[in-house]
Amino acid sequence: MLPMTSVEAIQVNLTEEDVQEAVGYGEKYSRTIFSSILVDPARFGYWPSINGGLVRSKFIDLAVKAAMRKAQRQRITEEDIREVMDCNALRVMMRTREDVTISLKQGGKLIEPEDVSYKDACCELCELFDANADKTTHEFVTASFPYSELNPAMVVTVIIKDADGGTQRHRMNLSKIK
Repeated sequence: MLPMTSVEAIQVNLTEEDVQEAVGYGEKYSRTIFSSILVDPARFGYWPSINGGLVRSKFIDLAVKAAMRKAQRQRITEEDIREVMDCNALRVMMRTREDVTISLKQGGKLIEPEDVSYKDACCELCELFDANADKTTHEFVTASFPYSELNPAMVVTVIIKDADGGTQRHRMNLSKIK
């Protein structure tokens, strides 16, 4: 198990050592990555089940991608690493069967996503972590929020609104997410 400092806080600029730590962590905990000590604080709801979500910092993203590759008896690629490192946004991913919008609230400030995508690439591998997964009946919605709009040492509320007007709120302590 990796030693943890009292405050991890999301790191926007990972060093090569951080990248190797994340990849090694993902490979080590490939089958239990979502319940592992470093990834668990980034989950909300019942992730990886339906209506659950994951806050994907660069470290978390690398660890999860490495875990999924390892579960498929592969290794994370340089392209995977470069894609994560080039991203300047905190991604919030939710697995849902409904149309939803995702926004963040930090302090008194409402932060809207700069980009939203559907059916993230990990969709093809999700059955590794959820035996009941049916790739044809679920969506992954990923909202990207610029790091420049966030304070990584503060709590953020993830706000999910569905098409029927229902709202879910999940408080996430970003200082607990590496």
